[in-house]
Amino acid sequence: MTIRSLPSAEKGGRLRNAKHVYTQVWSRLYSRADDLDVISERQSHVTASDGRTVLARDLAVSYVIGDRHFKQWTVIAGRPNNDGFLIWNFSGETPEYERTIDIAKAMIATWVLR
Repeated sequence: MTIRSLPSAEKGGRLRNAKHVYTQVWSRLYSRADDLDVISERQSHVTASDGRTVLARDLAVSYVIGDRHFKQWTVIAGRPNNDGFLIWNFSGETPEYERTIDIAKAMIATWVLR
């Protein structure tokens, strides 16, 4: 599991908006994996520290690298003050992912953006 904070273009980063972040995540996955299959793709919401609801984008995929099968769940949200983006990522080989996905769901349910 990883959480990355990336600055927006206005703050010196390369990414213009959440859609651009999403496109970059998708392109990176597509370029390094075989048999990429979308499990789910949807809009969701994450809570900000001030109680506001922030729009997020969820992407869950399965893919193959070499002879290893993986699953990945990524949540992308704009920071509440609009100065960047947060990317929450949970991935692993399929058996491990399936065994621990409930822990990841419990963790993301407590995620509060600052």
